Amino acid sequence: MFAVSMRKMIFAAIVAGLVLSGCSGAGPEGDSSPSPSPSAGETAESATPSAKGPKATPLPKLDDLKVKGKYGKVPTVTGPWPFKVDKTKVKVLKKGKGDKLKADSGVSVHYHGLVARTGQVFQSSFAINQPAMLSMGGVIPGFKTGLVGQTVGSRVLLVIPGKEAYDPAGGLPQAGIQVGDTLIFVVDILDTALSAPEGRAIAPPAGLPKVTEKDGKAVITIGDAKKPKKLVSQSLIEGTGDKVEANDAITVHFTEVAWSTGDVVAASYEAGGKTALLNQLIVGWREGLVGKRVGSRVLLVIPPSKGYPDGNDSPKVAPKETLVAVVDILMRQPGMPPPK
Repeated sequence: MFAVSMRKMIFAAIVAGLVLSGCSGAGPEGDSSPSPSPSAGETAESATPSAKGPKATPLPKLDDLKVKGKYGKVPTVTGPWPFKVDKTKVKVLKKGKGDKLKADSGVSVHYHGLVARTGQVFQSSFAINQPAMLSMGGVIPGFKTGLVGQTVGSRVLLVIPGKEAYDPAGGLPQAGIQVGDTLIFVVDILDTALSAPEGRAIAPPAGLPKVTEKDGKAVITIGDAKKPKKLVSQSLIEGTGDKVEANDAITVHFTEVAWSTGDVVAASYEAGGKTALLNQLIVGWREGLVGKRVGSRVLLVIPPSKGYPDGNDSPKVAPKETLVAVVDILMRQPGMPPPK
């Protein structure tokens, strides 16, 4: 279950304040996200630069920005600083052959962000070697405008005016971004999440809770199922994607109920999916999802010892409660170590 605070959540929290237009809790029980910090990754030399200096002039043409570096490697960007644009400009530097991003897609990206007023990098996922997993439904308008319709495997140059970035929020002085600043992003699109599980349906053995679907959401009925004493991890749909590993970040849809009542204790079917580090979730999720493939729908029956043996306040779980979850694995990002 997504019972970790946002401070312990995925590495996307590092960029939440800089790329996302707004950030809610990590799940039904998450805190608000941390404030953006210029110390996360490569940043501008000063968090609050002086407003004085040469006046930004309109960028004559996008080709005046020069980007060097291959897809997957940190780019170098040079340009006629300071400059500005009045609407988002987009240039595909490398065309990928993967799936297209939709307006509500979950996406994994590497990005490199600069302020056009100074030419300084304000943050870069390349610098910390941690791609960001984001929902296109929650990013700043210019970021969404530039990436929707682009394909996985692409490197895209975005030049975004302040009004389509952080002007509505009063800028981001913590990151050296002032009201009116045009921003530059070089974005490598690494992957996009499935919108639903896909693969081969598997008939579960008798004696497990029944799983049906309504409006694309899993519905769990305990009925006359027999409560197991050990963890059950049963694939209902076997995906064909990569296998989930212990330190992965995963993007999922899920429903979770209490065995004793059948009541839903947590669920999420938001556009783009919900993302977390697997190694920060309860033991039943960690053990039950490792080895499952992207695209899978997995039924978990989680005994108290691998859930909340003493109960939990948020989400509300009674002591010694067995939990039943149906998890749709939509995307994974491999090999991220536990957060410090």
